[in-house]
Amino acid sequence: MISSYFLFDNRHVGACGSNVVGQLGDGSNNAADKVYAAVNIPSSDSIYQINSGPSSQSVFFIALRDTYGAGLNNQYQLGIGNTENRWTPTRVLDKGAQDLYEISSSSSHTTASNCDTNIDPELFPTLSP
Repeated sequence: MISSYFLFDNRHVGACGSNVVGQLGDGSNNAADKVYAAVNIPSSDSIYQINSGPSSQSVFFIALRDTYGAGLNNQYQLGIGNTENRWTPTRVLDKGAQDLYEISSSSSHTTASNCDTNIDPELFPTLSP
C-alpha cells in the first residue's frame, strides 16, 4: 500500500497510489490505485510541507497557519479527536499545530516536532563539536 505526494510550485498538492483508507486526500476511499488525484485542502492556506512515514496510511500537510491530516485514523494517528478515517485533509486539533516543524507517521502512531533541530551551542556547550 504505497502512496506518493507532490507539492507543486504553486503550493497545490497532488497524489497517486493506494487510497484504501482515503490517504490520498481527494475525498474518496476507492481501493483501486490512482494514477493522479488532486488533494482537497479545506482552506486557501498554502501548503509548504507534506509528511508521512514508512508503512503509514496517513499523511500530513503542513501549511502556514494550520496542519491537516488524512487517511488511516483507527488509533487516533491524525490527532483530530476521534478514530474516523478521513478521506479529505482535516485540521489537526493541537493548538500548536501551526508551529510544527516536522511530522512522521507509521501504521500505528505519529510523532511531531514543533521546533527545528538546530542546537544552540551557547545553551549546550558540551554538545558543540
